[in-house]
Amino acid sequence: GNIELLSDELDDAELREQSLDRILASLVLHEISPLQPLLATMHRLLKADGQLVAIELEPKTGGGPKAPRLTSSGLEQQLEQAGFKVVKKFFPTESLYVIVARK
Repeated sequence: GNIELLSDELDDAELREQSLDRILASLVLHEISPLQPLLATMHRLLKADGQLVAIELEPKTGGGPKAPRLTSSGLEQQLEQAGFKVVKKFFPTESLYVIVARK
């Protein structure tokens, strides 16, 4: 087939630069600190017109301890700093957002 699923740590994966068409990061980027080195690695691994699809949750407002989360505007800014161009951003639910960025 034309689709090959790779599931590995990016630092450990034996991937060539510009070898991936798309990277899906679902509800994981908020756990990475600092985020810029990972975004730089993703950018390097994507082909010239490759896509990063990031799914995250907006931070909750009000009461109680908060889980670590990334604002959509904060992630968008970090993606742009890493050399990505955000081509789409949408909210399937009130707090869940999807950002599609191209290399």
